Amino acid sequence: APAQIADEASKPLFDEDEGTTFVFFERSSSKPPPGKGSGETIKNKNIMKCQELKEITDWRKMLSTRFPTPISIDGLSWLTVDHYVHANKIKTSDPAAYKRLSLDSKSAASNDPSKIDDVLTEKIRPVDDDYDRSALLTKAFQKRVDQHELSRLALALTKRAKLKQYRYGKPAEVMNELMGVRNKITK
Repeated sequence: APAQIADEASKPLFDEDEGTTFVFFERSSSKPPPGKGSGETIKNKNIMKCQELKEITDWRKMLSTRFPTPISIDGLSWLTVDHYVHANKIKTSDPAAYKRLSLDSKSAASNDPSKIDDVLTEKIRPVDDDYDRSALLTKAFQKRVDQHELSRLALALTKRAKLKQYRYGKPAEVMNELMGVRNKITK
């Protein structure tokens, strides 16, 4: 099957023929070599292409939406991509709760990804009509690689691999937005 195309003018998000898939989450082990982690694949001929990744401690964690790399977006600071993306669900319907997820608030939830849901579920509120998860992920990933050189390097060193984020009790999510940002930084 052909790889997904980000838009008409861009290259595919990953190289299907390479046969390399990396799977990551916020608690990924740094021990397995690239392509040998849980759920990952790599063809023998491609192992050497990914050797530089091994030099970056916790490169898998760095790809995760919950990796703590403070980013500044929309006039506020956010500990993780997830903080920013989830806060935007309620930016209009509950601006105070939105701001409580930013580092500027110094709240417990702003410093702990596991507490994001506590803020989002403390009262019933609708998800904002203009909430666009894909656009927000793209924006946050782009800011992260713009503001953190090591995150940028780790992403670039994934080359043309398919990137998937592990999710508890669900299939791993193909991270098209992250691969789209990678395409922009590796032109």
